[in-house]
Amino acid sequence: GDLAPGLVATQEPAAGTEVSRGSTVRLAVSSGLPVPDVVGRQMADATTLLGRFEVQQFTVPSREPEGQVIDQQPRPPARVAAGTVVRVDLSDGSRVLVPPVEGAALASARSALEEVDLQAEVVEQEGELAPGLVATQDPAADTDVPRGSTVRLVVSTGLPVSDVVVSPPVPPVVDAPIEPPTDGGGPVIRDEGEGP
Repeated sequence: GDLAPGLVATQEPAAGTEVSRGSTVRLAVSSGLPVPDVVGRQMADATTLLGRFEVQQFTVPSREPEGQVIDQQPRPPARVAAGTVVRVDLSDGSRVLVPPVEGAALASARSALEEVDLQAEVVEQEGELAPGLVATQDPAADTDVPRGSTVRLVVSTGLPVSDVVVSPPVPPVVDAPIEPPTDGGGPVIRDEGEGP
C-alpha cells in the first residue's frame, strides 16, 4: 500500500461501530511499496518506474554513458511509502579509462586514444625498442581520467649507430694446399726432456 510499512491502512468494522466485547477487528497493515531497481537505465525509464515516489536526481562524474543511472537510494529490496524521496545518481559520461598502448606503433596508439576522446602528447627518446614504438605512457593503462585529457607518450627512436655493437668481420677461410719445404728439410722437432 501507499502507507509506510507497518502502518494500518484499513480496519473492519470501521471506527465508531458498536460491536460485542471480544469481537474481532480486521486490520489491513501496509507493507509499503517496493522500490524498483533503476540502476543501469536511462533517466526517462527510471522516472516512469519511480512514478509513485519523489525523484531527486544528481549528476556525478562517471565512465558510464551520459544520462545512465549509476546509483540510487534507497535500493531494492527496500519497501517505503508512496511519495518517499528516491535519490538517483546519473552519469555525466565525463570519465574514461586510459587504454594500454605501450609497445604499440605510434599510429595505433593515437587511434586507441582518440577512440576514448583522449589526446596524445608525443616525446621522442632513444631507447632499445624499434623506432616508432611507444616505450612508456603517462597516465598508465586503466587509469580513470577526465574525457579529453592528454596522455604523454614516449616514443623510441632506437639506439644511435655508435651504441650498436658490431662484430668485426671474420676473415674467410681459404682451403689452400700445403706445399712441402723446398730446401729438402722437414719440420724440426726438438725434445728437451721436459715432457712429450
